[in-house]
Amino acid sequence: MDGPLAAADLDGASDTIASTPATRAVILTKGDPMTLSARRLAAIMDRVCTIGPVHVVRRHARRPEVAPERVTVELLAAITGRPVT
Repeated sequence: MDGPLAAADLDGASDTIASTPATRAVILTKGDPMTLSARRLAAIMDRVCTIGPVHVVRRHARRPEVAPERVTVELLAAITGRPVT
């Protein structure tokens, strides 16, 4: 699949992760998740972090290296799940 993660694909991935208790880590990849809006990334992170067995979420990204201006307070809040001051 090319382009953003479709809701149905996120649902399917979430169901698979939730039904696999041995899953401890999730890797967001297939493109650069840091190119998503902070709102969309926060929604995905919220969803993934509520799945029982998940303890680690990794984001494979090049964006901070090639566009450091993309790293904003909003983006940091989205990936950490907490407000950044």
